[in-house]
Amino acid sequence: MLNMIKQACSVVFPLITFPYVSRVLGAESFGKVNFANSIIQYFALFAGLGISTYAVREGARVRDDKEKIEKLVNELFSINVCTATASLVVLVLLIIFWPKLHSYVPLMFIEAQIIVLTTCGSDWINSIYEDFQYITIRYIVLQSAAIVPLFLFVRTPHDYVIYALIIVLAGYGGNLFNIYYIRRYVNRKFTLNCNWKKHIKPILVLFSTAVAVKIYLNSDITMLGILSTEKQTGIYSATSRIYQMVKELINAITIVMVPRISNMLQNKEEEQYEHLSNSTLNILVSLIMPLTVGLIVLRTPILYIVCGKEYLSGSNTLMILSLALPLGVLSCFYCNAILIPNREEKFYLISTSIAAIVNIALNMAFIPLFGIAGAAITTFIAELIVLLMSRVRCRRLLNIIFKKKNLLSVLVGCIVEIVYCMLIIKVASNKYIIQTILCVVGSIPLYFAVLKVFHNESLQELMSARKK
Repeated sequence: MLNMIKQACSVVFPLITFPYVSRVLGAESFGKVNFANSIIQYFALFAGLGISTYAVREGARVRDDKEKIEKLVNELFSINVCTATASLVVLVLLIIFWPKLHSYVPLMFIEAQIIVLTTCGSDWINSIYEDFQYITIRYIVLQSAAIVPLFLFVRTPHDYVIYALIIVLAGYGGNLFNIYYIRRYVNRKFTLNCNWKKHIKPILVLFSTAVAVKIYLNSDITMLGILSTEKQTGIYSATSRIYQMVKELINAITIVMVPRISNMLQNKEEEQYEHLSNSTLNILVSLIMPLTVGLIVLRTPILYIVCGKEYLSGSNTLMILSLALPLGVLSCFYCNAILIPNREEKFYLISTSIAAIVNIALNMAFIPLFGIAGAAITTFIAELIVLLMSRVRCRRLLNIIFKKKNLLSVLVGCIVEIVYCMLIIKVASNKYIIQTILCVVGSIPLYFAVLKVFHNESLQELMSARKK
């Protein structure tokens, strides 16, 4: 719940600021910021080297042993410092030798602080100990503090550099507090006495997987920046941002499970692990389907309210990305909650690599032909590939069951939601704000009423947990 609150805030805060920023900066300046960020994300990925995922999985297994956990933390932190330094050196060389980036130097410098702050913070230590209360409070405080300066200092399209600085500090500045906070768990320090041989192979596999995931999720914006205009890049960035916000909100349920699952596997609590996994899967399906339907039906009002008239041409693109939402959420569950805790990262790498290769190849063909809609189609296909491959593999590791009774209630609930929203849209024609408010306020209780009538087990379990 804490992690979902954090992710919910990551949706709420952009909803407060994004309508203002997208209108003030315009699609061109907004596209510049997102293009620079997409480049930095690759270098941040190399700097991280898959250490965070590996650290949470392995750290959760030994967190009750003070000596073992400190040894693991110090070794992984030291490796992280080395990879971050190498990443920054290569980034500087790229800026020097790629003329297109010369006009992006101030932006690239600011965005590069993501690498520095992430490395210094080692936030994965807090995740190992499931300290989501600190992570959530820290995030909310910083995001709240960033709202005022954003409205004060971002006033024209030329203020896109200031916007980038505020966003970086709001998202990653909290890592500075970690330098002192994590001392309650471990005494972290840099060491040259690292057992590279033990860690490097699984780290590199997870890193390669993260690269593949980043490519098939992030290459769309990068390739649009290269093959299309900055305005088109900005429009796609806006629709993609909405898609990612909803996806991350639901994926928070899965991500928060990893340390608990790793600890269960270490203690051979197989029955509890199977129950937790199946319950989570059915809850995910019950939540993501109505959100997908809502995004598709309200795609135009949402774009108008969040971004403005300039971005309405991305309506069909948002519809395609919305169709990819269930695929992305379920593949995240299979990969992060089942494959990685069971040390099946090699298969995860294979599936994401295939998806990344297909994504790049199709982007090169689809973007010139279909523009931003083509980029969205490639994301859908990539998510589908990962989902199908990971599900087949996971069935060998765990008895995963989609409960037919739950699926029927979700299907009926979504049909009721569609009918209700279409009636509202017809009555309140072109009144986007009214449409959105009435659809959201009315469809949520209607959907959950249907689940209750059909005795949806996921809803009953959540209500039971709430009572406890």
